[in-house]
Amino acid sequence: MYRLSNALKENRKKVVDTLLSRAPKDHIWNSDIDMTRAQFNPSKKDSRIQRPANQLILASVAASNGYRDPRWMTYEDAQVQGFQVKQGEKATFIEEWKQEPLYTYKRNADNSVKHDETGKPVLSPVTDENGKPVTAYIGTAVPYYNAEQIVGIPAYEKPHGLSYEKRQELLDQLIKNSKAPIVFDSFRRCYYSVKEDVIHLPERFKEVAHKILHKDSPVEEMSTKEELYAAAIYGIVKSTGHKDRLFRNLRAEPEALAKEALVQDLAATKLAQRYDVSLHEFLRSNSLSKYDKDWQPYIKEKPFALFAAAKAASDAVKYIEEHMLTKEQRNDKFLRAEDVRDNPDLIKRDANGKELPPDLHRGVYENPVVINKQKKQEPVVKQELTAKEKIAEAKRQQEVIKTFDARKAQTYKIREAKTQRQHDRSRERGARVQHQA
Repeated sequence: MYRLSNALKENRKKVVDTLLSRAPKDHIWNSDIDMTRAQFNPSKKDSRIQRPANQLILASVAASNGYRDPRWMTYEDAQVQGFQVKQGEKATFIEEWKQEPLYTYKRNADNSVKHDETGKPVLSPVTDENGKPVTAYIGTAVPYYNAEQIVGIPAYEKPHGLSYEKRQELLDQLIKNSKAPIVFDSFRRCYYSVKEDVIHLPERFKEVAHKILHKDSPVEEMSTKEELYAAAIYGIVKSTGHKDRLFRNLRAEPEALAKEALVQDLAATKLAQRYDVSLHEFLRSNSLSKYDKDWQPYIKEKPFALFAAAKAASDAVKYIEEHMLTKEQRNDKFLRAEDVRDNPDLIKRDANGKELPPDLHRGVYENPVVINKQKKQEPVVKQELTAKEKIAEAKRQQEVIKTFDARKAQTYKIREAKTQRQHDRSRERGARVQHQA
């Protein structure tokens, strides 16, 4: 159970209004609100400020007030560091959640509220059916100030980003270690198929992806490579919602698709900023879903959905970085027919050891699974049963047959009874109609 004060509810609505007023009617990453840069407390490790909801609140306030400094701290933190908040500055309130027991008023026999000797109402803890106290997460407001509202704090020095070589290495690794197979078989669109659990990208990216897979081939088409990174990030973000991963609602329903589009925008924006990828115009005209632009009316109707989507996007980014950017193994789902012909260790065979032809139309195998050279299995020699084992096996089979026959007979009885009841109802209905006539 969660309870949010009216002040924090209004705070959340202001964030949604700021986003709707500043974001164009397509993607969040075209907004002038920097929702990807981490807002942080420089004085200590502050887990409260790192919550996705608080990051949204601080980013929207920074955009509204023109703050360029991502540092925030409480009045007490500033005092400890020897700084001073400027006179007349207004604080920004973020959320802090604590699990606390619920209380209700004690009542007299006539259902009136019971008071103590001083006239204050007497409280009693709320309990469930088993007598255990009921708790709820209570949201309280905590005031924070931006570094531009504080006197004496040193100027902000922007940290150095990833080197070009490290960035290329991580992005190439992200594509290789994608949990969902990447297939280059579409004409222009890039999309993720939930049913197949496959990311479909335009065929023109195939050669660039092949060169990424084989590092001995340099990539000359840098613009195409950047587009591949942007398209792959969007597809990989959506693939994290699969039931075997983070299990988000990916059903083809307007509300679910609008919410998922919001999660995709937030997560893709965060990854793109972190790894210096430009989300190209290519994505705007080749969106993953026709509902990509419908998140604005969705959060107008349900403002708090933005904060739920921010949490889901944060989980998606965390999953990608933990499962796809920290492993060195090669993803053998990402193969072409040429790769298999050149490498005999990647031959796919049937149960009899016969080589299977690759799917030349799509450039990948029909069933994209981890492909390894299979060893011939020796035939299993069945041992003959002893006389006692044969008798026991015969008895077991007889029991199985008896159980099956009993269940079959019971099913027939149930069906006959159901049919008889239907006939009886029909006769009663006919008799009533004749009586009324």
